[in-house]
Amino acid sequence: MMVNVLASVLGFQRDTISENTSQGVAVAETSGKTRELCGLEPLFPALSRLELLEFVRVLACFRWLGG
Repeated sequence: MMVNVLASVLGFQRDTISENTSQGVAVAETSGKTRELCGLEPLFPALSRLELLEFVRVLACFRWLGG
């Protein structure tokens, strides 16, 4: 039961972070403050900007874990 509660809290946190990120990206794009994500945009043209942000975040976590 404790694992289910923890999973629910973490899922809520993930959703909140995702919403905040998408809102922040939208605000940045409307104000013209966009930038390339480590030069990855030309390499992955099919991915949206939000998907690229998630990809970079996952890579950073992977590197932090020693992968």
